[in-house]
Amino acid sequence: MKKLVVLFFVLLSTAMFAQNKQQHYCSGIWASVEIAHEYCWFDTLCPYVNIDTSNHSNIWQNGMPQKTIFSAAYSAPKAMVTDILNPYPNNNDSYFDISLPTIIDSSYFFSSNTTLSFMHRINTDTMKDGGFIEVKYHKDSAWVNIAYDSLLSAKHIMFNCENLYSIQDTLFNGQAGFSGSSGWINTKLQWIWVMLVKEYPPDSIYLRFHFISDDINTNKDGWMIDNLEMIEYEAFGSLEEINAENLISISPNPVSESAVVEIKIQGEETYTAELYNIFGQKIKEFPEIKNNRFTIEHGNCKSGIYYLILKKGNNLFASKKIIFQ
Repeated sequence: MKKLVVLFFVLLSTAMFAQNKQQHYCSGIWASVEIAHEYCWFDTLCPYVNIDTSNHSNIWQNGMPQKTIFSAAYSAPKAMVTDILNPYPNNNDSYFDISLPTIIDSSYFFSSNTTLSFMHRINTDTMKDGGFIEVKYHKDSAWVNIAYDSLLSAKHIMFNCENLYSIQDTLFNGQAGFSGSSGWINTKLQWIWVMLVKEYPPDSIYLRFHFISDDINTNKDGWMIDNLEMIEYEAFGSLEEINAENLISISPNPVSESAVVEIKIQGEETYTAELYNIFGQKIKEFPEIKNNRFTIEHGNCKSGIYYLILKKGNNLFASKKIIFQ
């Protein structure tokens, strides 16, 4: 019997996209030290997965697939399927939701690194019927196709993915999505909050797995999803890898009195630096850094770990861990 478990190990990236489409922004998953890893393999319906039962035409079911193409789950016996017995009907609009909690404590939000991985198969009319993923970051916000998510840069979220559809992979209604026929695909979605913020995100990442069909019935199997995994990585370990740690040098580090910060980029650029403690509270700000070098004073900072966030304009540029003695 499969069940939810929490464990610690390093995620290995796998798989290529069955539709052979290049992503317009996907660049792979950045894995560092895992904080937690949780499985949902659909032997039972997991508590953070919700099927809209008020919609009587909703064909998503949690059960044992017994169809022509979808004859077995990825990890037997059960999966999420657009009807476990019958081909999907025409003119269908069905979805189920999941939520990924991101709160670290009740008052401040630590930079989060959340990854969702799942196995899935698709069997539909290519570029006609299919499935897409919608996202929102507030409970009362509107849903948006993850391929068109404009909040990613506006809210200082770095988004990585593997084997996601591109904006050119459109369905009959113009939505980007998965379609066609495939074997098992391993899709991964990753959100990294690269700014430490107090009011964002408020509670969870909400995801909706949305299936649609046009008015022509072709007796195909639809969409099947299994082996849902949620991984939390140590956020700043990942950021240092992503932003190439050698772009910033701090000497000395650990800091007893003061340290010199050097930005190792050619050219005359203006940067802003912000120093945060591990609770997400901004301790110091260094505006208009013009000569790629500035000094951080220990001052009255308590001993411990801090993070220096470097920005160019409104965009995060890099981050670095600092230890104050």
